[in-house]
Parts: sequence; structure tokens; C-alpha cells
Amino acid sequence: MISISDAWPSDAIEKHKSYVYQVIDRTLAEEPALGRVTRAFIRSHRHDIAYGRPAALRRVIGCAEILKFALSVAAYEEFAEDCKKIFNYEAFSRIKPPNWGAYALCSASKYSMCPYCHQSFAHTLVPDGYGAFRPTLDHYYPKARYPYLGLSVFNLVPSCYTCNSQLKGVKNFYEEVHAHPLEDTADEIEFVFDLSAYIEARRRGGSEYRLEVRGRSDAAAMSVSTFALDRRFAINGAYLDSFIARALDYINGAPARSRINPRLRFGLKEADVIGFDAENYKNEMLGKIKLDLYGIVLAR
Repeated sequence: MISISDAWPSDAIEKHKSYVYQVIDRTLAEEPALGRVTRAFIRSHRHDIAYGRPAALRRVIGCAEILKFALSVAAYEEFAEDCKKIFNYEAFSRIKPPNWGAYALCSASKYSMCPYCHQSFAHTLVPDGYGAFRPTLDHYYPKARYPYLGLSVFNLVPSCYTCNSQLKGVKNFYEEVHAHPLEDTADEIEFVFDLSAYIEARRRGGSEYRLEVRGRSDAAAMSVSTFALDRRFAINGAYLDSFIARALDYINGAPARSRINPRLRFGLKEADVIGFDAENYKNEMLGKIKLDLYGIVLAR
């Protein structure tokens, strides 16, 4: 739904790259039973596997698919099993700071909302003692099908359990292309509604309006369907109705509104009044939908 291509800071990418390199080098040295094909493939693609962007990961998959056709079924299965041993996500997911693992990676993320739905939190908490939690890390290209990408940093999308496990499930986003949150693109989903019809409904004492979710590409339209965005956002109708009303009130009353409340003796910013900070929309629940709705209100 939203682009978080800069979710992983450069220092986190460096730490993750170092971790993956160490995993590769240690396993290649300590597992003499690994096949010759596996060793050649991993050595050839180690940089892209560790920290390649989504386009690079697709090229790695393409090379592996060619390999699949060149090898016998048994030989490719051996290659896949070797990759599962090397890129062991289950081991990575259990590691907590101060060592590098899934908790440390998630803690480094710049964003705290699930990029697929933007209505569930993706926080990380690693306290002393008990109570640690983190978002699920969705393998955008499923590790069961592409085990060599099991630890690839740009294949790990911090997301909510509902999107990752209940809605996406076992879907293969390499074969069924969806919007990729870690792709360096603009947000591919937009929200539109008829503001005039909304205002007229409120004047009549109602609050009916139609909100439409649109994908700007075929991939984005697939994401709308897979993550049930139209139905899920409909659940938030009352909240969004209140937001639109507050935005209209603020914009229409802004010229007459004092910047300083005489009783409080401090000023209220736009974000304080309408409950939305447009500059930080990616870290706000329903931020993208509120950004689009607020833009429609401003353009009235």
C-alpha cells in the first residue's frame, strides 16, 4: 500500500550484510556435504542475496529458475535443501540484541505501521527481561519456494500478522506480482471520494459517502484484492467520517482561529487540531488514506 523503501537505514543494511556474509562463509566452510552447484550459485550471487534491492532479487530468482530447468529434479531439490541450511530464517528470527537478528533488524526500521494495510502497528520492543515483541517479517518472495532469499534484507517486510499470515498466506508474489513496499516507487494506491456528496449528506443529518480504493497499477490492484483493503477500510468509516469533518472545520475556520489559546497560553498546530500530521503520514495509522482525503478537502 505504501512505499517504505528506506525502512532499513544504511547502518542496519551493513550489519545485516555482515551477518549474512558470516553465515554464508561459515556454512560453506563447515558443511562439506553442500553440493558443488550450491557453492557456485551462492558465491556468484552472495552480494545480491545479502542486500540486493527487489529488482536484484528478481534477477537471482531468474537465474535459479534457469538452474531448475538445467538440473534434474533430484539435483534441484538437493540445491534447495542446501539453501535452507545456509539461509536459516528460523535461527535468525530468534536472535535478540545485542547480537544481530530479527529483533535488531526490526528495531532499526524507520516505520511503525504495516505497509500492506496501514491500519495495524508494526512496533518492536526488546526490553530487559520478558515481554519482547516485534512485527512479523514477511518474505515477499516466499522462502519455501526461494530458500536462497530466506535472509535477504530487501525480502523481509515488517508487517502485521493479519496481512502476512492470514491474508497473504502462501501466495507467491513473484508469480502474482503485487505492489512491493520495499521497492523504490511512489505509493501505488490512492483513495478518492466525492466531497460535495459528503457535505450534502452531513447537511441533511447523515454521514453517508462512498470511499473508493484504487490501485495505480495492476500490481497495486492485486494488493487491494489480496489484503482486502476496500472492506477493511470500510470498517473505519465512522473514524474517517469524523476526520473529514474536523479537516473541513479546521480549513474553513483557520482564518478566524487564534493561533494562541488564551486559556492554555500555547499554540495548537494543524496536526493537533485535526489529529493528523501529513509530513509523517507513513507512521500514522490510516495515514495514506487520511493524506488523500485531506488533499481532497484542501483542493475544494
